Amino acid sequence: MSPLAMDPESDFEVILKSDRERDFPDGRRPTFVFRHLTGRQWARAQKAEVEIVAVSDETVDAAANLDRLCEAIAEGLVGWRDVTGRDGNPVEFDSAGIDELVGIRELWELYYSMMRGGQLEADDAKKSESPSPTAGAGSAGSPGPQCRGRPSELEPAEFDCPLCGGDGCEHCDKATGRFALTACPLQYVTGDVWRAIEYATLYAKGLPPVAGGALDQARQFVQAARRIWAEEALWKARLKMPFWL
Repeated sequence: MSPLAMDPESDFEVILKSDRERDFPDGRRPTFVFRHLTGRQWARAQKAEVEIVAVSDETVDAAANLDRLCEAIAEGLVGWRDVTGRDGNPVEFDSAGIDELVGIRELWELYYSMMRGGQLEADDAKKSESPSPTAGAGSAGSPGPQCRGRPSELEPAEFDCPLCGGDGCEHCDKATGRFALTACPLQYVTGDVWRAIEYATLYAKGLPPVAGGALDQARQFVQAARRIWAEEALWKARLKMPFWL
């Protein structure tokens, strides 16, 4: 029996989130087919992502970053079906032309689905199960093995409320403006939050979720990106890390 990455029967399919939410007359949604990556392929694809993120703000080249992203996706993309062009005619598979079919947001979605072996859709299905970070103590599940200094009922971790800035509100202790966690904080972070952080980082490097300039981005995303950048700057300053790291 062949290893997973060598077995064509183990290919997995990815349907973009935007297409899963749309109604198609015949129920046939555009589907992208990926092969599980070998270790070397995974490393090459990961290197492309690192190169994109590592580009300094002064030397951003959106076209070059797009090429890197498409080359990374080509490591695992082996086909598609039910994909049509603007004229309504079927588009013949060509991994080199993927950027002519989908937007930058969808390209990143395909990339992360490939890197996670098709688990991205499963993550989306589970994200609603994670509790709010201001939920009651003990509402989160068991912490993962990577958790360090895990809070507990006896030694909770207290934070200033991010919603009121410590003034006190309905989401925290009104007397102190703080809330307490008694489980690993990572258990409270949903998949869409991680995705927003990834998109904000890439937006700062010249690859916005939606092709175009700042005015082409959703207002909510721009607000979220600014909040993420502010939080990153705050914590890097507190940890005395250079801002560009």
